[in-house]
Amino acid sequence: IVMTYIAEFFHKFGSLGEKQAAVRRVKQFIAFQRQIWEQQNDYKARAETLMKWADGKISEYTKCDLGDTKEEVETGRSKLKEYLKSVKPGKAVEKMDIESLYGEIQANLRINNRSPYCPPGSCAPNSLDSKWHELQQAEAKYGACIREKSLEFIKKIEYKATPEQLQEFEESFNHFDDNSDGTLNRDEFKAALSALGIAFKDDQDFEKVFKKVGEGAETISKDLYMKYMKAISEDKGTAEQVETSFMALADGKSYITAEQLE
Repeated sequence: IVMTYIAEFFHKFGSLGEKQAAVRRVKQFIAFQRQIWEQQNDYKARAETLMKWADGKISEYTKCDLGDTKEEVETGRSKLKEYLKSVKPGKAVEKMDIESLYGEIQANLRINNRSPYCPPGSCAPNSLDSKWHELQQAEAKYGACIREKSLEFIKKIEYKATPEQLQEFEESFNHFDDNSDGTLNRDEFKAALSALGIAFKDDQDFEKVFKKVGEGAETISKDLYMKYMKAISEDKGTAEQVETSFMALADGKSYITAEQLE
């Protein structure tokens, strides 16, 4: 009889142990599943938020709506700099955190012999990477638009001949037009330029200028003379103008000194 009681006692004790183990396992499963669901929901929500933000910036930068004034373009430039300095880095960190969370979810599932997590296509890591690349392209396009727009507002600084200079040019023409025929021959043209401080290295250089100004004729009219004088007096930055200015300073030499530029 005693042995029978002992056997029943161990049977009931063993059943109780199995139930406790079962309870523990179920609790562990529920806790694990809750943790995974929370992580997956967190991943999905954060990924969707980041994707939505990126879509908004891509739309904004793709339009390149910078306005029509210099001030508006400068405002766009300032906003882009502030975005790249203060906003984008934080979003990049958020993207890294989301990717780390995805890796943690997959590792927990694998360790516990569960199937991998498959987020919605728009939230998958490869979709995030593609969207990030698209954002970078939109930012580059917007930056290029700002540079192009800025160039439109840059005006070349030009120096125009003053009325006094124009009068001086006309008086020099009239003075050296010895026969008053309204034109200058080679000697008259050379003398007029010399009086204005324009010299030539040699006759070949002078002849080249004379033919160009006179448009192939043997004399130069007042209109062509005035056109040439205005062209070399107004700062256009052309190679021809720089060459003419060099000759004026060089006084027939092949070089100029620092003192002549002062």
